[in-house]
Amino acid sequence: MKALLVALLIVTLLGFMNPWQAQAQAGNYVVADFPLGTLWKIPPPAGPPVAIWAGAPLVHPSGVAVDASGNYIVADSGAGPTLWLIPPPAGPPVAICVGAPLTDLQGVAVDEAGNYIVCDAGAATLWIIPPPAGPPTAIYSGAPLARPTSVDVEPPEKLPVSGLVMPVNKLEILTPYLALAGLIAASSAVVVVRKRR
Repeated sequence: MKALLVALLIVTLLGFMNPWQAQAQAGNYVVADFPLGTLWKIPPPAGPPVAIWAGAPLVHPSGVAVDASGNYIVADSGAGPTLWLIPPPAGPPVAICVGAPLTDLQGVAVDEAGNYIVCDAGAATLWIIPPPAGPPTAIYSGAPLARPTSVDVEPPEKLPVSGLVMPVNKLEILTPYLALAGLIAASSAVVVVRKRR
């Protein structure tokens, strides 16, 4: 019985120390600088800027995104055009996709699956390029797009549950309640054990 109480106490304490509830640290700002051919990192709250990569092979970086591994994905409209991957902390750049069918790369984003989503202003096209260097496939091309220059990926839709909107990761919200339930169960077990003696 004592082993059961100790186990309940440990589970309860682990619930209160939920790592998913830790506050996220603010990340750096990453900036593609078109005329200087430079990728900058600006630490919050206000810098100063630190060059991640400057010059060749970057020519005119016009968009940047950061993937789940921390790699910098750079759309470069002046280098062929080329979609680059720059591993942290400072490269060197590796070409993901070069030239046709890409024409004038601008914005870039990374979706949840790790695919690169790229705006091609010259072709009025939104491309998807699977990693590590899969061929580009048009997501959408032509009117009403005229010259797309920026793209982002919305977070996954939240699912309604009993009239409430719950985050996809319900564990974040439920863990404190589960810990409280464990504490109540452990306390009740102690009371029962004491009454039996």
